[in-house]
Parts: sequence; C-alpha cells; structure tokens
Amino acid sequence: MNTNQNEVQFFDLHATGIGYLNRFRKVTPNQGQPYYCVTVALLRGNRDSPQYTYVDCNIVSDDALNLLLNLLDPKDDNAKYLAQVRIGDLYAEPFIYQSGNKEGQPGVSMKGRLLKIFSLRKNGDTIYQQQKTPSVVKVPVSAPDFLTRKADLESRGYVWNEAQQQFERQAA
Repeated sequence: MNTNQNEVQFFDLHATGIGYLNRFRKVTPNQGQPYYCVTVALLRGNRDSPQYTYVDCNIVSDDALNLLLNLLDPKDDNAKYLAQVRIGDLYAEPFIYQSGNKEGQPGVSMKGRLLKIFSLRKNGDTIYQQQKTPSVVKVPVSAPDFLTRKADLESRGYVWNEAQQQFERQAA
C-alpha cells in the first residue's frame, strides 16, 4: 500500500508473468482520449503443456508503449511475441456472448493495466532485455565527488545506508 502522507493512498495489485502478446491496437473511443491496448496470453501450469489466461490490458506505461511501438512489426502477421510483463489492477469483467455458438451465455474477461515489459522475444530471438541495475552501490564517503554521486544515485531510487556505508536500491 502506498502510504506517503502527501499522496492519495491506494492498494497495488501486481502480477508478473510470461505470455504471448496479441491484438496490439490503438482504441479511439467516441468520447475521451485514444489509448493503446494489448491482449496478453499469460502462460501457467506445466511447462510441457501450458494453459493460457488471457488478459486485456490498457498500456499505461510510456516505456512499455514505446517498446511496443518500436519493436512490434504490424506487417508481420506470422510473428510470435513472447514477453515477460508486469500487469497491475487485475479484475474480472462479466459479459454475455452476443453471437456464435455461445450466444446468450455468460462469460468473463480478465482486464488489467500493462505496467512494465522486462523482456521481449520475437520468434524465439530476444529483441529487448531490461538492463539489470545493481541493488547495492559502494561509494567511499571520502571520495571527492561523493555528494554529486549521492545526488545522482538518490535520483535513481537509491538510499544511503549509513550503517553499511553503501547505497541500496529501493524495491520498485
């Protein structure tokens, strides 16, 4: 839970998984701003015979959107994109089938927000891999540029641990 006194408090629900990206698209509603979506077919169960959980995701991260806009090839219908992702705010939305052999029957659609892409493969080849950042950085207090390096590290999410004399990355 986010507990900063100056911010609205909320609960985070994040799921991390691996899945195939399908139906990357721009949605232009009659009212409101256009937005991008993608369906992620998340893999679960036995690796030799996985099952899929489909989640329709609004893409809310500029980093994730830029990756997809730059790395997915809309002209290549045969490409298979496999991504390691973080999805937030998962929820189920019930609906009634409007046509087909299930017409009139109830169904459920999983929804969420695509927050992050850690890696992306196209047809088995890695085309993006998030760079790992060290969780601990040691900078001697006696270093002449200590204050400059301290400011830089703090701006990137590190906190100075006085007892250990090191900077430690905070959980994202």
